[in-house]
Amino acid sequence: MIKKLKQIREIKNNYKIYANECDYKKTFTAKILDSISICIVVWLTSFLLGGALTKNIVIGMLFSLALLTCTTIVLHRNFKMSYKNLQKKSYRKIRIEKIREQINQLTPNEFQELLIKTLLESQIISRSIMRDSFIEGVTTNRRYAIQWHMEDGQKITNWNIVEAFARDMQSQGFNHIIFVTNTEFEDKCHILKKCFQDTNIYLIDRECLINLLAESKIGPDDVIIESIMEKKRQYNIQIAKTKKNDIITRKKIKTSIIYATIFLALAFIVRKYSIYYIITSALFFVLAILMHIISGKKDIQSHDIVDIKRGVEQ
Repeated sequence: MIKKLKQIREIKNNYKIYANECDYKKTFTAKILDSISICIVVWLTSFLLGGALTKNIVIGMLFSLALLTCTTIVLHRNFKMSYKNLQKKSYRKIRIEKIREQINQLTPNEFQELLIKTLLESQIISRSIMRDSFIEGVTTNRRYAIQWHMEDGQKITNWNIVEAFARDMQSQGFNHIIFVTNTEFEDKCHILKKCFQDTNIYLIDRECLINLLAESKIGPDDVIIESIMEKKRQYNIQIAKTKKNDIITRKKIKTSIIYATIFLALAFIVRKYSIYYIITSALFFVLAILMHIISGKKDIQSHDIVDIKRGVEQ
């Protein structure tokens, strides 16, 4: 039973992480409550309907239990499918973030190598040949002229660069041209695709390249993604513990102050034992002050959380 509860808690924590990564609003608790509500409605409706039709409570109960069992199985499978989809989407999102960071740090030579690997892995080309000023990609029945261009910062790739390369390759007899950039293309570049007759121009911008990498085996594998997820789990656990401890401490401080006030009031009401009530009240006030001072260590815990968060982002 304890093992099962731990598994449910782990699934709940993982669901929360996956949902946060995918910006999915419905919480684990909400999903469970929805399922329980559906089960109650199904059971009650089938019980009343079965009883009304058969005029027998036992048959109505058996009918409702059978229908409830089928509904529970369907809801369980639906939850598992939803859970796996969230996991898949969250893994993909993290993989894309890591790929984006990787592209930002590439040198021109590394970018070229990554481009060739991506085209080969995606089976867009079967082999590549390095020419003087471009890359030739070959498949069974096609030849591609491939060029790439890197821009710094938020700059976009100018259409003049794409047009010049397309005209040059067209004059050399290439009917299929691939142009890749680490940023975005100027809007005019997409119009160029219609300007060259009998020539197919394929523009691969930053986001398109990232998606190709995410679908291939070149990007971060599941082991790396899982290690990032584990850091996120530890971060969430630390955050939850800190919030819980903070709430408990505040409640204890508030309770101590209330008791101190009550005993102080009793000291004025029951004067015979006023000295004892005053001492007790003073002890509760001191306890509240000590807990407040100890809770000041929360700042140190916050620094620990920041360190964990930095580790997650690395």
